[in-house]
Amino acid sequence: MIFLVDLPQPFDWDATIERFAVREDITVHVQDHTLIRTFWTGNKPIVYRASAVKSRCMDSVLKIETNRNLSYQEQTELKAHLALTLSFTDDVEAMYETLQHTPAAILFERFRGLRPVHDPTLFESLIRTIIGQQLNTKFAATLVNRLVRLAGDHVENPFVEEIFTFPVAESLLRFSVDDLRQIQLNNRKAETILSIAQSVVEEQLPLEKWRGISREEWFERLLPVKGVGFWTVECLLLFGVGMLDEWPSADVGLQKGLANLLILPDRPNPDETKRLGEMFAPFRSYVTYYVWHSLRHPLPGHTSNR
Repeated sequence: MIFLVDLPQPFDWDATIERFAVREDITVHVQDHTLIRTFWTGNKPIVYRASAVKSRCMDSVLKIETNRNLSYQEQTELKAHLALTLSFTDDVEAMYETLQHTPAAILFERFRGLRPVHDPTLFESLIRTIIGQQLNTKFAATLVNRLVRLAGDHVENPFVEEIFTFPVAESLLRFSVDDLRQIQLNNRKAETILSIAQSVVEEQLPLEKWRGISREEWFERLLPVKGVGFWTVECLLLFGVGMLDEWPSADVGLQKGLANLLILPDRPNPDETKRLGEMFAPFRSYVTYYVWHSLRHPLPGHTSNR
């Protein structure tokens, strides 16, 4: 099945999906300017392939192909999924205008149309973040893929040889702490993951129903959960909820990129990074993504060995 979805403007498709390409993830593939991903509709997973169609040198429309025919309701759900995961509803032009007199303006000029990408569900985002606690990104991705192979579903499709769904809470509860330890998750993380899955199933943690609550409420509700700390909630708000004004000041990549952007003599520490970020409110999440992007695509005259 094939249908079209309008892209909000401005939108740089290749720059936006690059973030999927740099993480080794068996639930999503990027190849030849296309995004291939799984999506749950009802109790059935589908696989879709999305590619941008240019008009007047701008990415203006997405061509969506699916591995089976979709009902009108399923198409509607898939469009909502795309809007959520690719930041369709964010007013990017308003951000550019608000921050046009800050140092971020050079990032916006260079990477115009770049949008953050988000995890499709808050459960997935929270589990990914817990796995990534105190690990480098490469090993964290390895552990995520092991969990996906263990508890996710392989979906047959005509687009890519191998792709999996991220496991839902009910699927994870078929496994024990010992099972998760077999894929090299430590005991604490295994217990936390299964405890959260149980709480989601029992609706003690109705994460999706909490969309729309304030930042402060997220911390109030999640910090009491065993195995969840400040960094974990902050990452959930950035990569899952999609809040616009998160600023992970302890992130080394953000510190390095900020040092390059501002041409600082040294990489700022977390307190200095927090202070410097105040000039980018209320769009610090976007500036974070643009700074990270600049680490892979350095600005002329803004590189260093920090």
